[in-house]
Order: sequence, then structure tokens, then C-alpha cells
Amino acid sequence: MGFTIRLPKVILPMTFETSTKRRVIIKIYYSQYCPHCRKIVDVEKGELKTDTPLYQAIEEAKATGEVEIEVRLINVDTPEGSALADEVGIEYIPAVFINGVQISVKYLHDKNKMLAILLGREPPEEDDTGFTKRLSRMLSALNYRRWW
Repeated sequence: MGFTIRLPKVILPMTFETSTKRRVIIKIYYSQYCPHCRKIVDVEKGELKTDTPLYQAIEEAKATGEVEIEVRLINVDTPEGSALADEVGIEYIPAVFINGVQISVKYLHDKNKMLAILLGREPPEEDDTGFTKRLSRMLSALNYRRWW
């Protein structure tokens, strides 16, 4: 005893959107008590200040239509922000990450350099002023002591 179910053929129009925009995620770790952080972040509102070279570079990059930029401000004074900062090993604030790469805060004051990084014309140079420099010094000191 067999039976057959016949389903109507339905053809649905399908559209695929292909985005040629590069996605950039900027994470800025800040503290409301840090005077350097207050230069780029309005800590009361939890927003980037509009009169900074960083903000201007972000707006110019968005205006080109080449990139899609998402800015995440992370306050390290909150338990969640502190946990996130510990997770990535933040040693000082403000700390800025572009697509997971920590960049030097000196670039925050150079609009042209930030614009080039955001548009992908220049790779972000990692900031090695913190952990890697101290680790290198520590290993050098250990190596020196071992031979004497």
C-alpha cells in the first residue's frame, strides 16, 4: 500500500548581497579616571569625542564607502570591561585594537595614519612598548646571568 505526495513547484526569487566593504572593528579600552582617555572618549556619554583625529579619520573612512566600521568602547572600571581587559592582556590605557591588533596610541593623534590603517592601505604596527619589551629585557637578563 503505497502513496505519493505531490508538492507544487515553487520558485522563489533569490538575491545575494555581496559586500565589497572591508569590516573594521575598533575596540578602545578606557577608564573614566584616566586623563589620557578623557582626551578621546567622553566618559559621561560613553562616546568618542568628535573633535579628535581618530573620530575624524573614522568619519572620512566611512564616507569613502570602502569600509564598514564598528567602534566598541570598553570601560575597564566595570566588572565586564575589566574581565575583557584581563582576557586580552591590557597593560595600560587607553588601549586601542583594530581588528584584534593593538596599535600604538600615538596614532590616535595622526588622522592621516589612522585613515590609512582603517582603509587598509597601511597595516597597523603592533604596539610593543608593553609586555614584549619587558619580556625581551627579562630574557636578556636571564641569559646574561646564566653565562656568568
